[in-house]
Formats: sequence, structure tokens, C-alpha cells
Amino acid sequence: ISGDDLLNPFYVFDDYGPSPLGMFRKVSRDLTRAGHFNHLGQNVGAILYVAWAYLIGWGVRYSSIYAVTKFVVFVIAAVVAARLYRTLAALLGRELTLWWSRLLVAVGLFTTLQIHVGWSSDPVASFPLSGYLAAAIGLWSLDCCIVALQRDDRRSLAIGSISLVVAIQYYEI
Repeated sequence: ISGDDLLNPFYVFDDYGPSPLGMFRKVSRDLTRAGHFNHLGQNVGAILYVAWAYLIGWGVRYSSIYAVTKFVVFVIAAVVAARLYRTLAALLGRELTLWWSRLLVAVGLFTTLQIHVGWSSDPVASFPLSGYLAAAIGLWSLDCCIVALQRDDRRSLAIGSISLVVAIQYYEI
């Protein structure tokens, strides 16, 4: 935990209240006042922070909640990156098995992860919702778009387009 990671969950809870559903209007209003348009990402973050605050109130240690969140986000990033890796390999005519692509991505990601975390307060790794989760959503969107261009049907193109909107609404451009 580094930077403002210890403060953010409590700040959001204090500003927007304890109701996960009641905060959407307030978060979106403040978001546009600050010149942003990443409504999806801000609302996902606010809901997660309220959930964290409830868990902390029930006696779960913040460091445990944060560690589980980071672990889940890192696994999601690795799985999505492996999916994109398989798609790109298939474009080049090379078929990779699911687990082989996951192993290669995991080795690359997890052996270099300490470069980001251990030696700095790099927000990419220390703040998982706007770091690795945003990257995972962007990679997922890229994969959806590549598949859509390959298939060239309306359904795939719609999924690719929606995935781009999701990626932009999660963390802007």
C-alpha cells in the first residue's frame, strides 16, 4: 500500500455516503465538474471502496482486502493478456494452447512486477483499479476488436465497438 491508497477508500465513503446505489448520481456529478468522462471506472471504484469500508467495519484488515483485490486484478490482467497473445499468435499462423499462453504471460508479467512495485510508488501496480485493471480492460477491448475485424459480422463488430466504449468509459483515453 503506497501513495494515497490508504486514504482513497475512506475519502470516497465520506464524500458519497454508505449506499452503493445512492452514490452514482453524486460520483457522476463530481466527475463532470472535474472535466472527466470515465463514469464507468469512477463508479466501479466508488462501489468497491464502499464495499471495502463495510468489510473494514466488520473487522477485516484493510491490508488483507487490498492484497486480495490486487491479486484478483493481477490474475485478471494475466488471463486477458494471454487471451490477446493467443489472438495475435493466431494472426501470425501460430496456434498456442490456452495454458501455454497463460504460462508465458504470467512469467513475463510476474517476474517483472517487482520492478514496478518494489522500487517505487508506481501507481500502475500500487493502485490496481486504475493500473492493471485498466490495462486488462484495454487489452480485452483490443482483443475484441481484432476478433471483430477477423470475423467481419455485425455481432462481432458491435461487441468490438461496445468494448471500446467500456475501455474509454473505464479510464478515459
